[in-house]
Parts: sequence; C-alpha cells; structure tokens
Amino acid sequence: MEPIKSDQRAKKRVVVAHLHSDYKFVKESLTYDEALFANRTIILEGEESYRGPFRESAHFLKANRDSIPKIKRLCSDADIVVLYSLTHLMALIALALPSTTTIIWRFFGFELYSRSIERVTTESTQRYLRKGWPKWLYRSRNRLKKVTKKVIGWRGAEELFFEAVKRINYVEMLSSEEHSYLKGLFPTLPHFIQLPYLYREQEQPDLALKLSEKRPIVVVGNSRSYFNNHFDIINTIEKHPKKENYLFTLLLNYAEKTKYYRDLVETISTKSHYKIEEQFISPESFQSYYRGVSALVLNGMRQMAVDNIFIAIRDGVKIYLNSENLYYQFLINEGFIIFTTNELSQDLTSGNITLTQSEIDQNRESYRGVTEKYSVERFNREIIAITE
Repeated sequence: MEPIKSDQRAKKRVVVAHLHSDYKFVKESLTYDEALFANRTIILEGEESYRGPFRESAHFLKANRDSIPKIKRLCSDADIVVLYSLTHLMALIALALPSTTTIIWRFFGFELYSRSIERVTTESTQRYLRKGWPKWLYRSRNRLKKVTKKVIGWRGAEELFFEAVKRINYVEMLSSEEHSYLKGLFPTLPHFIQLPYLYREQEQPDLALKLSEKRPIVVVGNSRSYFNNHFDIINTIEKHPKKENYLFTLLLNYAEKTKYYRDLVETISTKSHYKIEEQFISPESFQSYYRGVSALVLNGMRQMAVDNIFIAIRDGVKIYLNSENLYYQFLINEGFIIFTTNELSQDLTSGNITLTQSEIDQNRESYRGVTEKYSVERFNREIIAITE
C-alpha cells in the first residue's frame, strides 16, 4: 500500500471531532493521522472518571442531554464528527448537528444486533432469555411496543434511532461482508468504510507451554453477554465423555450481570472442569493472556471479540467460531485456519485441540497480511477522500 504523499500532508488539516462514551475505545482516535487531521476528542463521562489516553487534552462533558448544546459548539467547525457507538444520546447528537457536517458512525454491533436478537442467538440462548415469558408474548414484545407507541402518539427511542441512522453519512465496520448482510436487514444503513487492522508485534508462541498443560485450556466466550450463546457450548461439553481432561475457562469479567449470566454461573460453578474468570484483566496483561491457552471458542452469530481473536491468533491459539458468524467467512477469505464450533466435540475426543506449528505460522502470516491490506494509511486516505 502506497504511503500518503507529502503534498497531501501539506494541505489544510481536516477537523475531526471524536465523540466517545465507552472508555475502552478512546484510543481509536489515534487511527486518524495527526498530520492530516486536526483531531478533537470529546469524552462523555459517566459516574466513573476517565483516566486513559487524551486525559490532558480531551474535552469532558456529562453523558446526558444537557451536554448537547455544548457538543454542538465544540463541533461547530468540524468537517467530520465521529460517533463511537450509536446509543440513544449519540442518536440525539447526530440529529442536532448541522446537515452540512459529515457524520461517521463507528459501529460496535449491539446497536443493530440488539434489535434483531432472534437472528443472532440460538434457540438454547432464547430459552434462557424468555424464562418467565410465554413464548408467543416474548416474540411479540417489540411489535407490541411499536403498536402502543403509535396508539399514544409517542415518538420514542426506536424512531429517533432510525432517524439518526438516516442522517449519518458513513459507517465504519470491520468487514464488507457484515455491512452487506446488515444492509439487507436495515436498508438505511449508511455507506461503508473499512476499519483498519493494526499490526502488533508479539513474541513467538510457545507451543511447548500449551502442550505441557496437564489439562489443555479452552477459553469459552469473551464476556457475560448472551450474544456468546454459551449454553450450546456448555451442552456440548457436558455430553462429552472426556470433558474432565480439559479446563474450560469462561471469561465472565465484562458486560452486565443479567439473569442469563446468573443462570450460566449456576450451571457451571460447582463443576471442576470449569474455571470462571470474573476479575478485570488490564489491556496490558490481556496481551499475554493466551500464552498457555490451546483453544478459544466463540459461539456468537455476529461479529464480536475481534481483538480477542487476533490476540489469540498472534499467540498460536486454535480458534472455533460459529459457522453462521459472518466474521468466520471473513477470516477464511483472508487465509486463516479457523474451525467451527461443530468440530469442537470431535477434537475433544481426538485430543486435537491445539494447532500445529505450521498452522500457527500460517495464521500469524495471514494476520500480517490483513494488517497490510487494511492498513491505517489506506483508512486515512479513504477518510480524506470523503472530504474532497
């Protein structure tokens, strides 16, 4: 990929206002090259104060409606406003900005997938979600909400959300496959911008360390969220005669503690072949979390835990994804060796739960290829192009 030319750098920098409400993603503002963009970081703070990157230079406002007039002033000279997620407050901000301002939505997934739960959860997950609901009423709940709003003439959050989607000019996503799929479900989805993949150097994976574990470690899921469809994997494990030969670690240290999560913990907490990871792991420590791990099993039917996947790939971990997950197809298309969750039971039987050295090398090479193909330089050129 050709570097950005010097004459491009000499042009007046494009003013970009970055609006964040999720502290984990504030560092993503760094993908906008300071030589090309005059970046302005605005952080909408919750109850807990922010302590990460840009702490000294960012503008801090409360995450509520009262901050919208101040946000409009801070964005008044911006060529581009980037909304990191599309919460209700971010939707209100999008609708309050002038029509001449280009708005980019950094898509995280929950914004649309939470509106299409039946498409991204398995029947097993849905049984836990609708506990206490009659099946017909659970499936009709969103329709009933819409009818109620029409009857009372209330312009609610759902209407505002889709008005904001129409107003937004572009959406940043991790793959065109996902954009095409969601465009079919939500026709007003804005134009696609490919997010970059950052190359991060990592030590050569220690295959001997993985093989030396008395019980190979298999990590299941990435959070407490029901999008992980944990129970299907738990059912596979519980039916397996060799389950005691492995240690299945569930990452349950992120997302809300819902009834789904409590049911999950209750199901596995007394069984010795499971370990529950509930303590917060710092981003720095997580970079080496998979050193002794053999496999990572993610049963989500939507794009999720991409950072986890690539950290695991760099550390030589065998990845199992749901075959209906569009990100599975993206990785296969990019040359990665990825397995489906349907293959897990057979591999537990054969003990083939760890990648070979040649498979590790191929995945690491494919990772390098993806970061070169979808580079930060390419991303910056695309952003510049939309302002010309």
